[in-house]
Amino acid sequence: PGTAQAAHQLTQAIAVGEQQRVVSAGRSQVCRLPQGAQLFTQVRPPCLVLQGAELGLDQRLFVRGNHKQPGEPVPRRFLEVIAREGEEYAMGLEAELFPGRGGAGWQAVTATIYAPDKLRLSFLPRLEAGMKGVDTAPLIAFFTSPLGERIIGLEISARQALLDDAVEAAAREALAEMRARDDPRLALIDAFIEAGDLVEYNVAGALNANFAFYRGLRDGGAFPDPMSDEEMLADVWLQERAIRDDVSEWLHSYLALAYRPLSDDELSAYIDFTRTAPARRFNAALFAAFDEMFNTISYMLGRAAAERMKGADL
Repeated sequence: PGTAQAAHQLTQAIAVGEQQRVVSAGRSQVCRLPQGAQLFTQVRPPCLVLQGAELGLDQRLFVRGNHKQPGEPVPRRFLEVIAREGEEYAMGLEAELFPGRGGAGWQAVTATIYAPDKLRLSFLPRLEAGMKGVDTAPLIAFFTSPLGERIIGLEISARQALLDDAVEAAAREALAEMRARDDPRLALIDAFIEAGDLVEYNVAGALNANFAFYRGLRDGGAFPDPMSDEEMLADVWLQERAIRDDVSEWLHSYLALAYRPLSDDELSAYIDFTRTAPARRFNAALFAAFDEMFNTISYMLGRAAAERMKGADL
């Protein structure tokens, strides 16, 4: 099958429970990916709550250390956070695939790939297409309410904070402590993740992005031997369990951090909203738009990385 069909099969495999069949097929293949390439995982996945601002609203980011004191309204910032995450991640790719050979040229390439204005031009038309026929009035009403504005601010602030590795490590440690004491807040976080189907959406998106990355590597000439789409799909599927575990752990630690200031009643109200038909349509449209954007980014990263890997082999 062609590339588009292969990617579709990869996404659908999650829904129909074909993981074992594909992984078993992958074990019969000789893995020919370059050293380090299999370590690729997509930049942190988006969650519904992070994109309430993509309805055209601004946010008030909360003053660091004081969740009751909103700062000044700022333009939509989530894609800027994605851009920062992506550029930092690209530096990690350099360390894995062509250590010490990226330099200013690699930084310039990745800055161009992750330019926020380009991300916005790629993302927003796809989101708008996915939202055709959806009644956005309930969405705007919620996200412009005091609770909705507070949620957006808390989440953007938490996502920005997690750009610091030390903060992310502390968030994961805090999650472990919550689990050790069987904190009842965990049940609400689980309910929110389930209401938005966040693990499945993000695992599917990460697998498809990894497939796009491998295609970029292949098309850029990074592999010593040609690889078919089917062979790459099998190798990508071997990462499914590790990606699923990482996605689940990150979502739980991030949401526990972001929602810490919310009362149980406030979080329950947000869960109820997430279960409504307009919110579910919005969630699906968001992930579809982000998946397309990330697939393009991942392919471009793969092509760019391949050029530098070939230079490293000379």
